[in-house]
Amino acid sequence: MTRSVKFNCVTLDTTCGPLVLRGLKAGVDDASTAAELIVSRPVMELLGFSVEDLLVGARKKKEEWDVSSVPTNELAGMANVKRLME
Repeated sequence: MTRSVKFNCVTLDTTCGPLVLRGLKAGVDDASTAAELIVSRPVMELLGFSVEDLLVGARKKKEEWDVSSVPTNELAGMANVKRLME
């Protein structure tokens, strides 16, 4: 990441309605043209997610995962960025 920005408001569309994150800080990679948003571990924990619980759940399903087919340069995930406002 080459610099950091703070968004006043980020709205994510989810299946149960919009989720608004205020004051979200994000790193910006000026070398990339991809539209990606990476949310930090502390923010995810504030939202109720536990990295350890997610990894334990994955391990309980399978010991080994082949993730080579997961796209890394496309918009994907649980929510699409609807609106970014600085």
